Order: sequence, then structure tokens, then C-alpha cells
Amino acid sequence: MSSRSIRAMRYLFVSFLAALPPCRSFLPEVSRSHVPSLRPSASGPTDAVWYDAPPGPPRRPIVAGNWKLNPSTLAEASDLAKLLASNIGGQEGEVPEMVVFPPFPFLHPAVRDLEGSGIKVGAQDVSLREAGAFTGEVAAGMLASLGCEYVLLGHSERRSLFDERDADVGAKAALCMAERNLKVILCVGETLEEFEADLLASVVDLQVRKGLSALTADQVAERVVIAYEPVWAIGTGLVATPDQAQA
Repeated sequence: MSSRSIRAMRYLFVSFLAALPPCRSFLPEVSRSHVPSLRPSASGPTDAVWYDAPPGPPRRPIVAGNWKLNPSTLAEASDLAKLLASNIGGQEGEVPEMVVFPPFPFLHPAVRDLEGSGIKVGAQDVSLREAGAFTGEVAAGMLASLGCEYVLLGHSERRSLFDERDADVGAKAALCMAERNLKVILCVGETLEEFEADLLASVVDLQVRKGLSALTADQVAERVVIAYEPVWAIGTGLVATPDQAQA
């Protein structure tokens, strides 16, 4: 394989989401297999999410690659997408679902270049607004019109660098659900300080509850994937164990 092909593979597989065996536990089986029960409570719908349904058959694994603020130019992005399409796309048999998340300016070219490959395209974030005088924002409807099929929400970099709150993530998820063809990958994970304080379960539980609070059970089952990656594992070479991911 050429160096350019290796670079293309790296963008796709060095990602926030590990879903292939034996790492399938990093993708909690929320959609189609472990469907959350959503029950309204006296305090309102924001407290209505918790997981008590028995697990079902394993769902199709997902391999997703977040390009972050890369590459530098449209030409490089187009070359990368075409390499992915030629080297990875169109595989037969039981293969994982594949999704890439380019930066906003490269979404439409990626949709074009990956057409027919089976590799889907998603956005790295979405606005809390649907339309209006909000300079620099990109609405869910705009993403859907481009041909995006996924939106990445709640990434740890959005939470830590841009002060994105759980309530913001939940509101964005609801806006995505208003677009028929959009699905959500909800990112959750604890910091090293939270992990060392034995707060993994409570932190992730709160992120999931608030992130899905405005969604129905059917929406969660059919259009949501939960991606667990602890903040302390990003760029460090450390990984969470399957038991930690499924806790």
C-alpha cells in the first residue's frame, strides 16, 4: 500500500470510536440492541432517560474517523476521500458501517467523492440555531441538504475548549432528530481527575441522560450511537477496558 493510502487509512481508523472485535465494547449497544427505556418523571422530560432494557442481538459495528481540523486544503481533502473510496469502500460481506467527519468546508466534496463507496459522511458539530442572524453557524437542515447522514455531538474537545454543556448537546440532538435523514453519534467520557475519583459511571450517566433527554425511545434506538472514549485516553496511548466501557 502506498504512503498516500496509508495516510488515508490513518484518518479513518485513528479515531474516537473503536467498534470492531475485540474492541466492540467501546460502542455501547444503545441502538437496536440495548434500547433505553424513556419514562417521563414528575420533574419533567429532562429526567426521563435511563437504561434498563435487556440487551438484544449485537448491532452492526461502526468505524468512524474524525478528521478534526485536517487536512489543510480542499485538494487534499478530495484526494483523501477518493483514496478511502478506492481502498476501503465497496467491500462485500459483513463489514462495519464506515463514517468520516471532515471539516465543514469539505463536507460537500466528501459526499460527492464517496458516493457509491458505502462510506458515509458526517459533520463534526451543528448549531443550536435553525436559521437567522447567527454568523458562522451551520444548521442541521443545511447538513442534511448536503447529504450528511451523521452529526458528531459532545466531543470532548467541544466540551473542554468551547465550553459546550450537556444541555447544549441535548438541544443539538433534538435539532438533528428534526431532520429525517440525520443520525447522531453522542460522545461521552470522563476526565482523568473524574476517573481517579471513581466518578466514571456518574459522569457518563449524566452525559447520556442529558444528551438524550429530548429524544424518544424510537429515535434513540434507530438514530443514535453512543461513542465512549475517556478524555484521559485521547492522544495518550491509553485505552479503557471493555468492562469500563460497558459499565
